[in-house]
Amino acid sequence: MKKIETAAMRAIQLEILDDVHAFCDQNGLNYSLSGGTLLGAIRHRGYIPWDDDIDIMMPRPDYDRFLATYTSSRNRVIDLSQSELCEEMFAKVSRNGTAMIDHSFGRNLYGVNIDLFPIEGIPQEGVESYVNEIVQRKTRITQVIPYYKIVKRGRWMWWLKCLLKRCRYWNFDAIMKLKAALNERVHSSDFQRSKQVGAVLGSYGMKELMPRTACEEYVELPFENRTFRAIGGYEIYLRNLYGDYMQLPPVEKRVSHHFYDAYIEE
Repeated sequence: MKKIETAAMRAIQLEILDDVHAFCDQNGLNYSLSGGTLLGAIRHRGYIPWDDDIDIMMPRPDYDRFLATYTSSRNRVIDLSQSELCEEMFAKVSRNGTAMIDHSFGRNLYGVNIDLFPIEGIPQEGVESYVNEIVQRKTRITQVIPYYKIVKRGRWMWWLKCLLKRCRYWNFDAIMKLKAALNERVHSSDFQRSKQVGAVLGSYGMKELMPRTACEEYVELPFENRTFRAIGGYEIYLRNLYGDYMQLPPVEKRVSHHFYDAYIEE
């Protein structure tokens, strides 16, 4: 396989997003740019200059339909909630014939991809305790997954923790039970009947929450000389996540937080 640079990787990600957009249009599914991708659309009309991934989100009913029906000759859906080797619980749409190689171990679990998060319904009572529970369950899964990135502490530490986790959790069924329980918990509140919703399987905890009305309508936003969809209440969403989201971060924080190389079949 041939290593590709960021520009080529971004081009593949955009092709994947083009395909997902077309599929959703053809099948009446709602999706929205999310996280840093939505921020990039608003602030930069494309990628945040130091970013190198694409995030989208879907209301849980659309998300489940997408996972069950999406087909493509070039891409495949990877539901990480069904993988015992990943701490994540969301899905990826990955390009066939490509690979993402983790710097810390050289593992290849999926190709060049975009992230897909479900927007969950949130219980009306005990909202903060519910979200904290989800965060704690996710943390527990992270603690038992044998494979994860620990680049900043060096490879020897990665190997040591990997070995210790394998010794303690040699039965991978335990990991899948934890994932199944978390999946069932986030399914417990009906999206359409919830006053609050949020992509709580993401990284921002309580900041992910927004009124369901923010997702009732969708708008078109420019992104890298294309047009993609976003929730109508994107200002509420971005303000929750980033505060003054039009303000650039300090120069020292304008860096990618990913540690991998991308490859494509020659």
